[in-house]
Amino acid sequence: MCEACQTDGDCRHPSCSVNPAGCACALSGPAKCPTCGHDCEPWWFGLGIVEGPDWVQNLLGGASTESPGFSEYPATRSQLLAAAQGLLEDLRSDEDVQVQEPGWLAARLPEGTYRDPGELFCALEPVLHARPVPAGGWIAQLRTDAIATGTRLSVPAGTNAFLVGAQQQLLDAFPSGEHTITRANAPLASALSRAPAPGVARTVLRASIVSLTAQEIDGRVRYSGRTPSGAVVGLQATARVRLEDPARFARSPASKGLGNQASFDTVMTRIVEPALAKLEAPTFDQDRGALDAAVRAALSEAGWGMRTLHIEAAGPPTAMAPPFRPGTPGGPGAAGGIPPEVMAHLPPQVQAMMQAKMNEAMARRASAPPGGAPSPSSAVAARPPAPGGTPPGLVACPACRGPNPVGLKVCRFCGRPMPT
Repeated sequence: MCEACQTDGDCRHPSCSVNPAGCACALSGPAKCPTCGHDCEPWWFGLGIVEGPDWVQNLLGGASTESPGFSEYPATRSQLLAAAQGLLEDLRSDEDVQVQEPGWLAARLPEGTYRDPGELFCALEPVLHARPVPAGGWIAQLRTDAIATGTRLSVPAGTNAFLVGAQQQLLDAFPSGEHTITRANAPLASALSRAPAPGVARTVLRASIVSLTAQEIDGRVRYSGRTPSGAVVGLQATARVRLEDPARFARSPASKGLGNQASFDTVMTRIVEPALAKLEAPTFDQDRGALDAAVRAALSEAGWGMRTLHIEAAGPPTAMAPPFRPGTPGGPGAAGGIPPEVMAHLPPQVQAMMQAKMNEAMARRASAPPGGAPSPSSAVAARPPAPGGTPPGLVACPACRGPNPVGLKVCRFCGRPMPT
């Protein structure tokens, strides 16, 4: 494969492998390389119809279809509409194809003469609309193979748009409003795309478009790791944040590999992990102010402003998920023998579950025959907790000893794998 033009062909020019920038195949515009004679991709390669019927893409050809498309350029509007009518008549012979009238093309195609498919693509979709972020979400994506320079980008209110590379890395940022895409305001995407040859007015940027919310959003931090001295610590917290510097976030390692299904909680944890890994155990145990400052600074470095931070648990595994102490089910002041001061640190859903188990055990004990042998159900209820103090019906995490319902694959407290 020629390293300059990225196509399989018989390109024998030595600079294609030694110095790709020296071969005209690396430029956008020439039909053939003047040095080696290799066919070059046209300047518009990769463009396509983003929000139109499939038959239009088949008519025009391009990277997103196997159809060669209409090729008799230059072509006038009337010639293109006639070609569209002929394509639709051919499609009508296939009963499995739902045919649309050529109204979509007629309504959008201005009068004029078009020298190549690139000019036609740009005329049909002069504006791309970044997707609005759904309520409660944080990301949305408009998938494109390429964007022509000169195309206008409309970014809805409350949204930041980014050009995104082939590896799902954020590149150039655009705030809400109207923008005209140029190589000047999209330098990162331009650096990953072919440069224009002399005299070529328009080129394409190989990128898609991602929208991130500009509103405040809550994200959970679930961190577990070792301090510089080797102690195991963890942090569970919820932070309310807002993206304040999109360009800085695009440069952050935490922004790499984003996709439409990316979890904001995962991104949040990825942002703060390096800062938390530098702290020693006493900071997690005793200095919530320093912990708050470390999280705030890490988020700011990645372009996010933190409004609030609610720390739910921090410290060693025993602080994250206190081990259950052996005790009598339903004992005074405790659910299943768990001291109140320990219960207070458990998540509300765990407290409710343990209270329900205590009530069930007390009901079974009350129904047992006086002085007689316990029924099978009451015998189960009176069974002592499992080793390590974990009550019946739960499984202790081997790492942090936190209680987990049977069947969970990862610990709800520290995130480590549970035994199968």
